[in-house]
Amino acid sequence: MTTQYFASPACFEGNHVTLPPEEARHVVQVLRHGVGEELAVTDGAGGWFRVVIRFAKKNKVIAEVVEKQIDRGEPSRQLSIGLALLKSTDRYEWFLEKAVELGVTAVYPLLTHHTEMRRFKPERAEKVMIAALKQCGRTRLPFLHPITELQRCLSAKADARFLLHEKTTEPNLFERWQSLKPYHTLIVVGPEGGFSEAEILLAREAGWHMASLGSRRLRAETAAVMASGLGVWS
Repeated sequence: MTTQYFASPACFEGNHVTLPPEEARHVVQVLRHGVGEELAVTDGAGGWFRVVIRFAKKNKVIAEVVEKQIDRGEPSRQLSIGLALLKSTDRYEWFLEKAVELGVTAVYPLLTHHTEMRRFKPERAEKVMIAALKQCGRTRLPFLHPITELQRCLSAKADARFLLHEKTTEPNLFERWQSLKPYHTLIVVGPEGGFSEAEILLAREAGWHMASLGSRRLRAETAAVMASGLGVWS
């Protein structure tokens, strides 16, 4: 069972699951699975299920749950990443994919002073994240917040909150995080132009830690993925 399928909690009834049509088509028409064969399914809410196909047609598969595990492949700590919307949708989707793989538990698409792209398609973003969830073997889909103004995000609660910017002289993110070892970490990353001085001041006044990722100047999405790497160690 190397392939993991996705079916939301609404697809489950009792000890049976009806796969979404697109998943059913892949099972029946692409992989040629049939009645009696086993599949691995996640509901994206922490559930992992070993199931046996009991009914299989072109667009419909009904399977019986024979084993259930909770939070398989999930980190022990919470990591939220806020990344400002980028000019390139492809680069933002690359970040979303890697964030899921690396163990991020929530994502904030941010609007900041230097944000140029202000369009965001949550339905498309969710599809990218579900595909990554299936591929990497996690069982809990990260919570995708609606587009959020940075000022509002700065009021969000977490055990440790970091704003990344290249000009700070404070300890780098990983050193600071290791010294604190928080249960829930929230990290925000600016767009291509970085954060404005006014935004940095607002974050300081709200009690946020300033942090960098070293001496190199990184793309915004690269910085966000590096920060997401904390999820691997959670």
